[in-house]
Amino acid sequence: MRYPFIVVSLLALVLACSRSSQTQTGPIPADRVHLVARIPLQSDDHHASLPLPVAGDVTLPVLIHKVEPAIPAQERSRVREQPYMLFELTIDPSGDVVDVKTRRVNDQSLLPYVVAAIKQWKYKPATLRGKPVTVLYTVTFSYDVR
Repeated sequence: MRYPFIVVSLLALVLACSRSSQTQTGPIPADRVHLVARIPLQSDDHHASLPLPVAGDVTLPVLIHKVEPAIPAQERSRVREQPYMLFELTIDPSGDVVDVKTRRVNDQSLLPYVVAAIKQWKYKPATLRGKPVTVLYTVTFSYDVR
């Protein structure tokens, strides 16, 4: 959560105001007001580096180049059930996959091949108010190895 310091700051200010209003009238003296946290205002450029969930005004990234995993024949012959994997990708404003987090996988032996392929995928970037942004995007991967 990015805003706990704002909540603490506002709570401290409210408490200071309520205490001073009980003892005196008029404005709060400057020596009784303390800054709890300073949070800089964020420009639109801030969103370019902070991963956002794909929700609200954030548009979906669109896959424009998919690389299939290069799974060796030896691994293919060993697989008994169709691989199913769930990943959380971080996609930057240029559409590159910069991070892959595994959320669910039914065959660990294929994981390095699949992750290596996903890191080569290219997306049309997600946007916020028309500007490309970094997003967290969940994808499922199912692959017929036969």
